[in-house]
Amino acid sequence: MAPKDAPSSYEDLLNPKWKGWVGLETEEYQWFYHWMQILGRDTRTRLYEKICRQNPQMRAGHTLLAQLVAAGEIALATVVYSIASSVWKASGAPVDWVRFKGPTITRSTPSPFQKKRRIPTQPSCCGRFRAVERRAKLLRSLRRIPARPDVAPDPPSLTQGLQLYPARPEGMIENYNDTVARFNEIFNRAR
Repeated sequence: MAPKDAPSSYEDLLNPKWKGWVGLETEEYQWFYHWMQILGRDTRTRLYEKICRQNPQMRAGHTLLAQLVAAGEIALATVVYSIASSVWKASGAPVDWVRFKGPTITRSTPSPFQKKRRIPTQPSCCGRFRAVERRAKLLRSLRRIPARPDVAPDPPSLTQGLQLYPARPEGMIENYNDTVARFNEIFNRAR
């Protein structure tokens, strides 16, 4: 598909040409929960139900979805981690990351710190800060997106110009059972 033909929003996925060509992870609860928070439960549910009528390919695993896109088995996947897209593109696969209009849901993985140093040779707070910066740069070298705003990802276009919406796990945890039930009701019924 030519870049100009790629969808630019979830609403674009309702075009009949995408019927059966969109991949969705079978347990994409975090994406589902946060989109309900962004646009409101009723509005989002109606859109999800319309997308479901497009017969998305429900598959287990984000890596598998990226592989299916790279192989041309499906045209696109709603959620693919940036690392998968970058790796496949770097290996020569005809894939790219499409920026949809509106917020981009992000999640971060925290780096733990010890509250008290147990060994006198452990780095001080300033040293820990520098260690976190080194970790962020290491993540960047692995084509991951660092959480530190002063360490840009590689390539920088992975986050430039995006309206980032940080995932909030506490809300997801509090509403987990309801989120799973609604997601399965919409996307995994009769599958």
